[in-house]
Amino acid sequence: ELLGPFCDITDMFSGSEYPTANLYFENVWKIDMFLKEQSHSRDKVIRDMVLNMRAKFDKYWSEYTLLFAFATILDPRCKKVFLKYCYKKLYDDEEKAIFKLSQVIAKLETLLKEYTM
Repeated sequence: ELLGPFCDITDMFSGSEYPTANLYFENVWKIDMFLKEQSHSRDKVIRDMVLNMRAKFDKYWSEYTLLFAFATILDPRCKKVFLKYCYKKLYDDEEKAIFKLSQVIAKLETLLKEYTM
């Protein structure tokens, strides 16, 4: 039960020859949400496992989240709306979600300015 979402997402990525960057953000977000939910499990063993998994997840994905957020914004199917939705679910706080989204947009604008000069 605990490893099911990881298996499903791994199968999806490995089953596609060319997974696009926007798929990464959505699926990494799903894992993040799953870990958040499981961290409140009644089972202490599950909570301890999730705590260890969370530490590794944060270590490996914290640097890539911004890049995948850019890809999500640039995807015409998602844009900022999907990113805001994900942040709202993740943080359970509208203001924090808007702040996080504004940080991502500011960094993307900075990057785009570098290429237009």
